[in-house]
Amino acid sequence: MYLGIDFGTCYSSAAIALNGKKTQLVREPLKHGYSFPSCVYFTEQGDLLVGQAAENQHILHPERYRAGFKRDLGSPEPYILGNQPFLPEELVAAVISKLKNQADEMVKDSITEAVITVPATYRVNKRKLMEKAGKAAGFKEIRLLEEPVTAAIYYAQQYELGEEEIILVYDLGAGTFDATLLQKQGANYQILAAPVGLSHCGGMDFDREIYQDLLEHCSESLRERLDAHNRSKEAFQARAIVADLCRTLKHQLSEAQTGEILIPVTMESYALNRQDFNQMIAPLVEETLESCHQLVKNAGINWEQVDQVLLVGGSCRIPYVKEAVEKAFKQPPLLVDDPELAVCLGAAIDGFKKEELEREKAEFNLREKAVEEELQRLERERLEAEKQARIEAERQQKEREKLEAERQARVEAERQQKERETNVQSLQMVVEHRDGRVCARIANELLQLKQPSNPQIKLEAEQKYQEQKDDSIFSAQNLIKGAFGLGKTLAKTLAESQTKKVSCPRCFKSFRVGKSVMNCSCKYCKTNIPLC
Repeated sequence: MYLGIDFGTCYSSAAIALNGKKTQLVREPLKHGYSFPSCVYFTEQGDLLVGQAAENQHILHPERYRAGFKRDLGSPEPYILGNQPFLPEELVAAVISKLKNQADEMVKDSITEAVITVPATYRVNKRKLMEKAGKAAGFKEIRLLEEPVTAAIYYAQQYELGEEEIILVYDLGAGTFDATLLQKQGANYQILAAPVGLSHCGGMDFDREIYQDLLEHCSESLRERLDAHNRSKEAFQARAIVADLCRTLKHQLSEAQTGEILIPVTMESYALNRQDFNQMIAPLVEETLESCHQLVKNAGINWEQVDQVLLVGGSCRIPYVKEAVEKAFKQPPLLVDDPELAVCLGAAIDGFKKEELEREKAEFNLREKAVEEELQRLERERLEAEKQARIEAERQQKEREKLEAERQARVEAERQQKERETNVQSLQMVVEHRDGRVCARIANELLQLKQPSNPQIKLEAEQKYQEQKDDSIFSAQNLIKGAFGLGKTLAKTLAESQTKKVSCPRCFKSFRVGKSVMNCSCKYCKTNIPLC
């Protein structure tokens, strides 16, 4: 929740926007109004009274009282109240703290955010001091906004402003004057040129003109008491009383053509008519009009392009001010309801809009976070689904590979079986060199387990066959090779049993011949060898 604060030279005010249009002003408890006197009073007990409580004491001890310190903001010279020094920004913080405490009590909560308005002419140094005063008053977040801008925001809540309409805000308060050119752009306002202002031009200066005129027409005894060089307590009290009466007379002249006050110090009266009052303040009002002309010139536009002139500030209630503005700008100005409260009300509305924007932003961030979390969840599910699909695909691939391997094993087994069958058939048709018939016969007997004629050959064939049968890598090729090898061995054994060994007496080489041979020739040297 934002508290909109208008810290003024003479009076300050604060408001809270409950919604986009409805606002609630903070009430001054002793005055039963909405304007807090921007003044302080330092008691003998060391307490600092603020607002109407201070105003009620200033006549008794004027040396402990101070008002109008907004004009001195940024001055290094402290005020001495009693014996205690106070810088202007410390007194500003005290007034803002009073407004905050009253607002907290009103809403039964602690408000930590504020929109504090400042004159459009404030530069960086004074803006920082206002922000520092707000922090010292207990606010955690502070937004500074120009007084003319907040006044335009408040006016826009009451009346419809056209898009890109140019508004001249004429802000004449108690202590300062500000003029600003604004152009409406959507829900915002753009400042078209650097604002202009007068730091010592306002209702207090109008009061001083009446005070000076009273000094010229009062009795000598009263004049002595009102002399600024008179430092007595009675003189302080007299000046405070007369200053209040001059302000009262100014207010009378806003309602009637003549006004009169009774000065209790000497029990004499002072009367003033509106015409004379207008002449007194005319030079000051003329300065404000010249500032406005300079502002329009600086913006590079002419008066025909200015759509509205908006009067803001309590001093705009003075009839002469409205008349002078209308005459100078050739169009009737707009005076908002409660011009002295327009700035704080506009600040409250701006704070509400900012709060609404922050709320919408927070809701948008929550929705965005929820969407992001949902997207992340969907992404996790997608990745998990892809992982499961990949695992399933790998499982199916392995299953296919297993089935394929089994199929290939079956095919290979069938191929080997066919090859064995083919080789078996081929064995029966093999005939090789001169011992081929013997090898084929023995191989055939081996494979079909027929009884060979020679017992030794049968034994060796059965042993060889059993070895081949137990071999896990038995194949037709090994069978053929083994059969041929075995056939040759068997043929050799059979030949040795049916032949005899002969040595040549000439070359001494040996060779075999049949047992029944009686005479032969050497295979190598052809020598005739008798065997009988």
